Amino acid sequence: MVIDVENVENSFIWETFKDGMPYLGPYKTEMPGRIKMQTQKLDLENWVKIDRTYASQQREKERLLETKKDLVFVTNDDPSTVLAKHEFLELLCDYLPKRYPDKFEAREKGVYNKMLDEFVSSHPDESDDPLLKASRLTQEDWCIMEWKEEHQAYCLTAGAVFFPMTWALQQKFNLPMIGIHKPVTGFINHLVPKVYDLLKTMSSDAPVYRGNWNMSLDLDGVLDLHKPPSGHVERNEVNSF
Repeated sequence: MVIDVENVENSFIWETFKDGMPYLGPYKTEMPGRIKMQTQKLDLENWVKIDRTYASQQREKERLLETKKDLVFVTNDDPSTVLAKHEFLELLCDYLPKRYPDKFEAREKGVYNKMLDEFVSSHPDESDDPLLKASRLTQEDWCIMEWKEEHQAYCLTAGAVFFPMTWALQQKFNLPMIGIHKPVTGFINHLVPKVYDLLKTMSSDAPVYRGNWNMSLDLDGVLDLHKPPSGHVERNEVNSF
């Protein structure tokens, strides 16, 4: 479908999110040369953020799905992965109409997206992948991490990542956390035991999040799927677990 970005932007009231500076939150003091996880308790009221850039980002996602789908979407077909994706989509379909009633409407077996004027089904028998449906509903990139006995760790078993911070989804597919972050010296040297302990002990009723940022000067690399028009870009993101 053709998304009329200007019409969507002018047809809704958009929140600015008082904590968005920009989506990072407060950082605790760090010792030079050491890195902390900087995780904080996640307020589920603001788990998913919808702002004025929603329509333009969805249009960019459409373009990437049409031209580079193999770079922005990966998934296993294992029953556990399929179940996790459906469970996640159902969670979103329940959450979004309650948090953003002006933009989403709960309907039987799905949710109606008022911004894009379309119904997104949560029915498990449909051919459309539930993770791509979740991406269509929100601005976020989403990844599924599952415990794998052979690695004794959580591994990336599915992902819909349209705006990566200079990393390639395909290269991280089916890898455990330590493999995903292998090029990141600070993670390997300081965070591996803490991250593994966090993932093993956290519960579904006590989610956490962390902020992340990156300054890119070279936007011509193969990992830059989305290239802004300026010569450099500062990227900020929030990771929720």
